[in-house]
Amino acid sequence: MANFNNYENPYQVKEYVNTILVPHIYECLVDSYGFTSEDYDNDEINDHVWEIIDGCEDVIYNYQAKKIAQAFDYDPFTSESEMTGEKFNSYNEMTFEIIYNKFFEAYSEQLV
Repeated sequence: MANFNNYENPYQVKEYVNTILVPHIYECLVDSYGFTSEDYDNDEINDHVWEIIDGCEDVIYNYQAKKIAQAFDYDPFTSESEMTGEKFNSYNEMTFEIIYNKFFEAYSEQLV
């Protein structure tokens, strides 16, 4: 995956998430988990995507997570999780949900 380091520019951060990070997750799903193989268990897609995103440095490291959350207009005081309906506890949680949602928006047809 290409190195990205311009987290100060929100437009480039969005571009990075949508055009580099999200496709990278799909590549990991195919390469590391055999998603496109005939004997892949489609019931495990969500678990595998969850595991891949959870291990991303952009989710793990606070600085990157904060900058991604800010680029997508998530606010730690008012944003609520679509998954849980509760307020987020960290930028890391916000960024995880952003990437997770972006991934399924981009690849929902391939995952059926």
